[in-house]
Amino acid sequence: MATEPRHIRLCQTHTHYPKALATWRKRKSLRSFLQGRCVGKVPLAVHNLKLQTTLQLYKVPVWPFSGAVAIKNGRSMLVINKWCYLGTANDHDELDNLAQYEDLDFDPDIYKLVKKALTGVHKTNVVKLSRTQED
Repeated sequence: MATEPRHIRLCQTHTHYPKALATWRKRKSLRSFLQGRCVGKVPLAVHNLKLQTTLQLYKVPVWPFSGAVAIKNGRSMLVINKWCYLGTANDHDELDNLAQYEDLDFDPDIYKLVKKALTGVHKTNVVKLSRTQED
C-alpha cells in the first residue's frame, strides 16, 4: 500500500470536512478539494482560522545564522545554508565554493536532520562561514 501524500495526511489529521477529503481523492485536484471546504458550511473567518492553526504546525523557523555554516563530520564538513544541504567539503576551497552557492533546494527531511543536528550533539561542531561575496 502506498504512503499517502503529506497534504492528505494533514487533511486526515486536521480536517473537519471528511466529505471534502473524499471529494479531493475522487477528483485528484487540490483546487476542488479546497473549494469543497469553502462552500459556506462554516463562516470564512472560522475556516481561515482553522487552516492557519493547522499550517502553523508545519511552519519552518527562520535560519538562525547570517549565512552558511559547516558541521564538522570527521575530516570533512557538511555545508548548510537556510536549512538546505549544499554539499560536503574536504578542504578550504571546497568549503568556500559551497558557502557561496545560492541555488538552494529545500527538502523537509534535510530540514529535520539539520535542525536536530544544530540543537543536539553536533551543535558544538558548527562553524559559521563568512561570505566574501559583496551584496
